[in-house]
Amino acid sequence: MDDVVIAKKLTIQPPDVYKRIKYLLMLKEKSLYQLADYVGISRTSTGNWNKFFPQMPVFFRICEFLGCTMEYLYTGINETAEDSVNATKVMSNFNRMSYEDQVTVNNLIKSLAEKNCSQ
Repeated sequence: MDDVVIAKKLTIQPPDVYKRIKYLLMLKEKSLYQLADYVGISRTSTGNWNKFFPQMPVFFRICEFLGCTMEYLYTGINETAEDSVNATKVMSNFNRMSYEDQVTVNNLIKSLAEKNCSQ
């Protein structure tokens, strides 16, 4: 739920992210069901993305499946090829972290987002 609060401060809403996910799925001729299977979540969970952001590890897997960066899903802004390669490396490293380290990184990102919103 904290992700939604941060997103509202950034004026990024879950439905915007959900629309971009569906758009990229359409371009790749993939379904939400295929994405859910790849990510490792129930197929019905994808419907919640219209109201709530996925947890960070799931979000990384979504980006991996769609071949895009988190920045694109959050903002709709296209990145350079170099940015995409760097984001893929970051996601790969994140996935290899322990659960505790993933939580720490997630909390750090939330903290930075809140700090940037308050300035």
